Amino acid sequence: MKLALIGVGQAGGKVVDEFLAYDALTDVRPLEDARAEVPNLEELRERVERLEEATDVEGR
Repeated sequence: MKLALIGVGQAGGKVVDEFLAYDALTDVRPLEDARAEVPNLEELRERVERLEEATDVEGR
């Protein structure tokens, strides 16, 4: 079974930590939540649009 968890806030982070302690995981990738590491939302929107355009095969 594949499971992706995102903890929001201190309580959410603790819930995710409990899941991590409960079972052995083979591929864990923690994300930094510091403000310096959070992407610019406008830049993220542009990236998503470019990805959608690149994967749009119906219009071709």
